Amino acid sequence: MKSGIAIGAALFATPAFGLRGPKTRWMAFLIQTSGLVLSQFYPQHRTRASTYQLHLYFAFVAQSAFSSLSDIYGEKLLKNTELGSNASNMILGAFGVVFNLFAHALVRYANVMEPGFFDGYNNRGISVVIMMTLLGLISTVASKHIDSWARWFTNDATTIILLLASMSYTPVRYSYFIISGTALILIASLAYLKFSPLKDYSAPTPTEDRAPAYSLGTSKKLKFSLLTLASVIGAGIVPFATIAEPPHTPEYRLVMRDDTDGHCLTPPANIIRPFTDKKEPFQIQAGEGNLTASPFSNTLAMVRWNAKRMERVPLIMKYKPFFHTVHISMPEVMEDKPKTYHNLTHSQYDRHETIYMQVAHTMKLILDEQPDIEGLMYFHFDSWIDPMGWVDENRQSIWYPTSHNTRQFEGDGPRYMCMNDWQKFPQWWGWYHKWNEKAVTVNGEIIRMNRGYDVVEDEFCVGWSDIYYIPRRFFADFIFLSYVYGCADLFHEVAIPTMLNIIDRSRRSESAPFQSLIDRIGDCWGGCCDDSATPHDVKWTRCGHRLDYLKQEVVDAHYGRLDEQTAWLGQNQRTTKSERR
Repeated sequence: MKSGIAIGAALFATPAFGLRGPKTRWMAFLIQTSGLVLSQFYPQHRTRASTYQLHLYFAFVAQSAFSSLSDIYGEKLLKNTELGSNASNMILGAFGVVFNLFAHALVRYANVMEPGFFDGYNNRGISVVIMMTLLGLISTVASKHIDSWARWFTNDATTIILLLASMSYTPVRYSYFIISGTALILIASLAYLKFSPLKDYSAPTPTEDRAPAYSLGTSKKLKFSLLTLASVIGAGIVPFATIAEPPHTPEYRLVMRDDTDGHCLTPPANIIRPFTDKKEPFQIQAGEGNLTASPFSNTLAMVRWNAKRMERVPLIMKYKPFFHTVHISMPEVMEDKPKTYHNLTHSQYDRHETIYMQVAHTMKLILDEQPDIEGLMYFHFDSWIDPMGWVDENRQSIWYPTSHNTRQFEGDGPRYMCMNDWQKFPQWWGWYHKWNEKAVTVNGEIIRMNRGYDVVEDEFCVGWSDIYYIPRRFFADFIFLSYVYGCADLFHEVAIPTMLNIIDRSRRSESAPFQSLIDRIGDCWGGCCDDSATPHDVKWTRCGHRLDYLKQEVVDAHYGRLDEQTAWLGQNQRTTKSERR
């Protein structure tokens, strides 16, 4: 943006402002802008060269044009006034506050999902405010002694330092194009300083016809060499950047965070099963109809808390008679262990946005150590599951909720669906974060990995992900895909349904091409955020979310049913054992 303002100044600096300059200065501005754009080019983006939509680029151009004009005229006013630097800075700052507050209010009126005025003021945000304040004070003082072009050029040169520093000391990632981009900026700086010496603001503007003080022959050779080198780099880098396919790295050519906490891991491709499922008949495995055992007797229940609430654990353990193992996933549940520690019964993953990563870790543990476990049932602690209501479900399929309560606002809990345009479900708040674009980027990376998955690059899915079941035969796929999507920090209500859709497309039997591997749970009450369930809702459905623990009658309705089923199941098992004797 800063380079755009500099170019805008060069384009709009008409004779009316008295700021015309030599052609070399124009060339320097153009080369410098190319270098700045190139240094921030990241080829893994799905549009390869474009980060924003076209209309937003037009807005950038308009903003740069108006900023350059206002800066030129502001400089003229500033140098013609006798106010001190501090007074001038206060006046300019006051007008800036007025216009920025107006713009902020206007944006919030147009879109209530925009961040609040005081959002984002963490340590980095405060540091930026302090640095910009100091820069503003210095710029105001300096503006009395240098012209606009020199000030813009100096600001752009400092961008080199900021880019290199951010690449070294912050999670912001840049490609290797930052080297060639920085080289262009340095060449432009040298050309500007060597062939366009600054004059006093009121002095006559230099022209190309004026001979420099040094040797004309040496000047022409150096000038020709510098501009030729810049032209070759600038012209050659465009086709190279377009067709380049840098080798895969642990970052998977995605814009990801640094792997400081062990969250961004290399996907274990060696665990992926051959895609022979397509050649096999559609698999069906239901439970026994005599109900002598729980349908989940070979299933691990993974119960999730997003915060430490130990007082809820005793109630959750009422599920234990129905499952092979009850796994408690809660931050800080094992205070004497590191955050990454987990075993078959406990985990303390603290990033709820990507909780599917811990699900993948638990699945990997099951594959390595627990051959008897045939599936994993994931649900939040404030969900309710009727264990005996699943006896006739196909345990070789994925179970995923598809309905939700009509009493909640439709945008609160996304209905399960896949699409290639977020406008198919525009009321969901999550699109503000552009998770759909990130999902498409990850899809493209999975295609380039060439591991055999059937992926539609521009297709993404959404759905509330507080209850679902994965059979053991899909554990390896879930683990591999979770490592890729998790490394990109994709939100679970987009990542999980998108992963399940890829598994469905990739493992579906060719003999039953219209039979999905995902069984949609149609009688699962609620959604992500609805706590209006009544005792009737709980008793009438076999699963739901959320159960309000502050409403005792609702709690009693669910856990009372579990107590009754536990007693009946125990009696049935005792009868079966006596008959065998």
